[in-house]
Amino acid sequence: MTERAALFTGQYPHNTGAWANGLPLGQTVRHMGQRFRDAGYGTVYTGKWHLDGHDYFGTGECPDGWDPCHWFDWRVFLASLPAAERSLIRTPDMTMDFLREHGITAQRTYGHHVSNRAILRTQRTPPKGCPLLAGGSTMSLWPSASRPAQNRRKRCAAR
Repeated sequence: MTERAALFTGQYPHNTGAWANGLPLGQTVRHMGQRFRDAGYGTVYTGKWHLDGHDYFGTGECPDGWDPCHWFDWRVFLASLPAAERSLIRTPDMTMDFLREHGITAQRTYGHHVSNRAILRTQRTPPKGCPLLAGGSTMSLWPSASRPAQNRRKRCAAR
């Protein structure tokens, strides 16, 4: 995701190695987690990373610069779910009826888990003299029915 590469490095995507979707940051490119950690900050990241060169769900491995105790990407979220729920995530074109039928509430979404983890971490008192940087990204929420613009495009295309 080229915009994430720019946001997290402060550089144009074509200078980061991640100049197209699915490409990792270059090995010598430093991101904000590394810079803030090196400046003495605690660093926490929850959300979609997309800068590891892996598939949409990421690797589940914490990149250098972020606290691995608080790393929470899509892969970690998927691993926390029972197998039946993991298969629900891959259901295309979810509707509100589908969500109700399967008992899926806002509290069970990826976006809720990402936000909740970040909030809980920032509420903990950091060690004295150790400021905290909490980063995250949930540009889209699971399930897809929570993305009305995408569903609206599909409905319009079907007309």
